[in-house]
Amino acid sequence: MEVFSRLIPKPKTDLPVSCVRATLEKNSVREARPENVDGEFYVDHTCIDCDTCRWIAPEFYGRVGSQSAMTAQPQSQEDRILSFQALLSCPTHSIHSHGDKGDLKAAVQRYPEPVKSAEGVYYCGYNSEKSYGGSAWLIVRKEGNVMIDSPRFDPKLVKRIKDLGGVQYIFLTHRDDVADHALWAKEFGAQRVIHASECNSQQGTDKCEIKLEGKGPWEFPGNAEDLKIIHTPGHTFGHCVLLHKPSKALFSGDHLAFSREPPGQLRIFKDYNWYSVPEQIESVRKLLHYDFLHVLPGHGRPRSIKDAAHRLQLIHDLLEHEGAL
Repeated sequence: MEVFSRLIPKPKTDLPVSCVRATLEKNSVREARPENVDGEFYVDHTCIDCDTCRWIAPEFYGRVGSQSAMTAQPQSQEDRILSFQALLSCPTHSIHSHGDKGDLKAAVQRYPEPVKSAEGVYYCGYNSEKSYGGSAWLIVRKEGNVMIDSPRFDPKLVKRIKDLGGVQYIFLTHRDDVADHALWAKEFGAQRVIHASECNSQQGTDKCEIKLEGKGPWEFPGNAEDLKIIHTPGHTFGHCVLLHKPSKALFSGDHLAFSREPPGQLRIFKDYNWYSVPEQIESVRKLLHYDFLHVLPGHGRPRSIKDAAHRLQLIHDLLEHEGAL
């Protein structure tokens, strides 16, 4: 302690040295990682390796070691906007820019961002640390908009979603990725939908308005013909996915997603399974009976599928990879 005391300047405070040291250590993790290339944007040491920035702007963000870093710096205005979109969506606020913030406003205006070729479907951005960086999605529909899982509650995003018609329902795939669900529900007077077995008082999901019972599948509240809820136990007991039929988008939560390596393969994440891997594999087999061309997960990379034959092949390959064929 005495040696450490001599290494730091006398603080302009009455706090003990231990508090000053804690402050310095906290500040140091916000410094740029040395793995960043020099330039305007950088990633600090608090990165949780959630991969969000890397799939939003893969030209500039890469995995170096066990964290993200700037592997290239944006040059054009469009590149800077994209880099700011990654900054906004970082759940731990680990991305920084020490340049002109003029393009940040343009990045804010892009969220929620339309998903290409999936009409009416949007990526919310603003991933939340409470959901370990999980992504949230929005379906804009005349029968009432549906938010899938929960982004970070932010006034800028609230305003943008209001411009799109607000939120009537919040569909929570499972207990892990609920984040600020209560704030969103209160803001829009939305009804939350979740499997009853996923509810608990700690996260406030016991207050959800609509609790699913049994094994489904279920029609969405209001007997909506465009949405189907499918029970996919495995990651957790009550995990469910949502299929939006018009856009052929499957909101897969933590059930399955596309892999980083090898790229372009559907995978389940066995290292993050809280209930049963065998049941999760059987839940994947169940999806052979549904028509979807977009997989939009909570964790993992979103991606589109070429056609039905490609989808069947991807599911077949996953089952074969898991020794389930």
